[in-house]
Amino acid sequence: MSKLARKLVVRSVIACAVALLCGCRTPYMKATPFFEGGASAYKEPLEERVNLWPAFYHRAPATSVAWPVFSYSDDHMAVHPIYSQYRQSGAGGAYDEYNVLWPLAQADTRRGDYRVFPFFWDDQSFVAFPVLWLKPGYLVVPPLFMDWSLDKVMLFPLFYGDFEGEERSHTLLPLYYYSCEDSGGRSVHETFLAACGLTGYLRRGGVVEDHWLLPFYAYTQKGFFSLPWTRTSQGATREDIFLSGFGGVTSVNGDYSSSWLLPLYYHDQDSFATPIFGATKSADWLLPVYYHDEDCLLTPIYGRTKKFDWAIPLYYRDKTDFFSLLWCQTSGTDGRLESAISPLLLSGYTYERRTGDELSYLLMGLAGRFTNENGKGGSWVFPFFYQDAERFFTLLYGHTKTSEWLAPVYYRDEDSFITPLAGKKGDADWLLPFYVRSGEDFTSLAYVRTVDKRTGARNEVYPPLFLERTWHTNSQESSWSALGGIVGGSTYANGARGSDWLAPFYYHEKGHSFLSLPFGWTGGGTSQTNSWWCTPLVGTRSGRENGGWIFPLVTTHKSDMFDEDSRFFEENRLPTGIRLWTGVETNRLWNQKTRQMEVKSVRSYPAATRFSSHDRRTFLYLSDSNTELQGHLRGGTNIYEMVKKEKFGNCLFFNHNAQRTVEFRTDTREKVRDQEVLGTSFLVMCYQDIRVEDHLTGGELAAKQDFLWRIWSRKSADGNVTIDAFPGYTYDKRKNGYTKTSFLWRLYRHEVDPKKGTSMDILFIPVLRPEGQ
Repeated sequence: MSKLARKLVVRSVIACAVALLCGCRTPYMKATPFFEGGASAYKEPLEERVNLWPAFYHRAPATSVAWPVFSYSDDHMAVHPIYSQYRQSGAGGAYDEYNVLWPLAQADTRRGDYRVFPFFWDDQSFVAFPVLWLKPGYLVVPPLFMDWSLDKVMLFPLFYGDFEGEERSHTLLPLYYYSCEDSGGRSVHETFLAACGLTGYLRRGGVVEDHWLLPFYAYTQKGFFSLPWTRTSQGATREDIFLSGFGGVTSVNGDYSSSWLLPLYYHDQDSFATPIFGATKSADWLLPVYYHDEDCLLTPIYGRTKKFDWAIPLYYRDKTDFFSLLWCQTSGTDGRLESAISPLLLSGYTYERRTGDELSYLLMGLAGRFTNENGKGGSWVFPFFYQDAERFFTLLYGHTKTSEWLAPVYYRDEDSFITPLAGKKGDADWLLPFYVRSGEDFTSLAYVRTVDKRTGARNEVYPPLFLERTWHTNSQESSWSALGGIVGGSTYANGARGSDWLAPFYYHEKGHSFLSLPFGWTGGGTSQTNSWWCTPLVGTRSGRENGGWIFPLVTTHKSDMFDEDSRFFEENRLPTGIRLWTGVETNRLWNQKTRQMEVKSVRSYPAATRFSSHDRRTFLYLSDSNTELQGHLRGGTNIYEMVKKEKFGNCLFFNHNAQRTVEFRTDTREKVRDQEVLGTSFLVMCYQDIRVEDHLTGGELAAKQDFLWRIWSRKSADGNVTIDAFPGYTYDKRKNGYTKTSFLWRLYRHEVDPKKGTSMDILFIPVLRPEGQ
């Protein structure tokens, strides 16, 4: 197939696919009250909208009727899915594209393209898909293609002809193919193929250079090829190959060079080789009897080279190694024996050249002898004995430089003497079953004493009496317990009472806690104390936090500084309780040369007192009333920021949140910001109220109220108010005096503009307009 034909088919298929797959262009299709698009989507202000959605909605330039059936803007109009029209050049242009049941029918008057499927046409072409393509210069009636001059004709896939130009060709598949390239009226390259390429010729400059008839022969510039005989030439070398390469003869400048007939023989001027016998200038062989050359002689059982020789299975030998069934050894280059093995005796010898260690062993190591680099060694006969210069071991008796034993009678060394029932080791001794003593620790059936060597704490136990006494060295406290710990107490070194208990009735620690079921307290001191009354379900807090709890009704936590911190938010200047100072940060680096720590850099930064406190209340674990106070110096600025967060209720029923942010300048200590965000919701999102108030001016910056999502919605900001109520009611008020009230767009509409005047519409009829309009 020619390049022109391929391009024609591909472009036609792509055009049809694009026409069927491209989508209808709708610039906005967002003409609904829920679209909050960018400013470029709408051209008129919010108060000019007409909200009758879903029946009708308009905000220029977008309009929808019975959304999404009808939509309109300044560059399109559509009744989906029947009809649509577009201004392709923008809002100021004329309608120049029309669609009916898109994509079946379309008229693009700007480009001059039209279609009523399956027909496509423009000013110069006509297509009846898929049976006819009528384009300037050619006609396609699949599978026939031809141009008007009949120079190019194609009947896909059987016939193709290109009869004019410097490159001409024609083919009738699969019978023949012919092509010819001319240059200046002279044939440069001519190709003819027939029978799917099995035969043909290649002609250059009017001379046939290649011709073939496969699989019988092929003649090219490089030679002649066929199954029984092939001849090739390269320079002065000519090669004749027979029997698909198994035989052949080569010659150089006409003189014999080599020949072969595989697998029988190969012969050239220097060698003759067969599978069994052969000879070269340096070697000869008769397989499998022998192979011989200048360096070696090889036979199936004997062989030798310059470096080694062997006789299988008797031995193998080289300069350093010898192996046989009875004896194997390896030696170093200096002739020193390094290892030896007798496989039949399972015995051997090794020598470690690097360390000088020697080892001899018999019967897989049951007996042996060794020496080390210092000349010291030892011997053994397993399992009877092991002996070296410092040790001697047998099954019952043994000794070293520092110890001696006779099992199981005794063990003795420089520090101990041990027998099965009595013994001594260091500062410990024992006589079983009467006592065991180690330093200050002593254990017997009637009395036990332990001493902590690190702290010196002492503990005594009298097992028959179920009594225990402990002396704590660090705290100078002693304690006692009886009846397995059910009752006990502790005292300090000065005799003061520490703690006492009687399980399960009470536990008391002086100045710290008293625990019992009807009454108790923990903590003590001025830091934090928790007390309960009657049962642990009711209690109070004092100290760092105040409050209490009645489980599960209510629990309260209030920081002791909460009231003082709350007053900071009402100050007009930075409170005197907030201290300011300049901090210094020093970066030090260890100097390896001087072995000293040196100052690398010093940086000063502003710092201020931080505070954090809270007041938290929880009711029935369903509703919270929390207030969090925080104050800190904002990093990298001269602003001290205080934040107050309040929360009451829960998000399911009633919820109120407030966050107040107050800022002071640290250089002038003046208050520069005091704003609060208030949020209230009822039954999740049934009603929502959000306000932003400025305490410095006493005014409201913004507000938003929603009822049942979009049933009623009010927004206000900077003195402007917008109200939407379903269905169809809108109200707008601006701080310049402008107001507009509408119901169902112009069913009733009343608008007051301080600059233009008053206008009114009733039943879509203008009943009042300002003068001059």
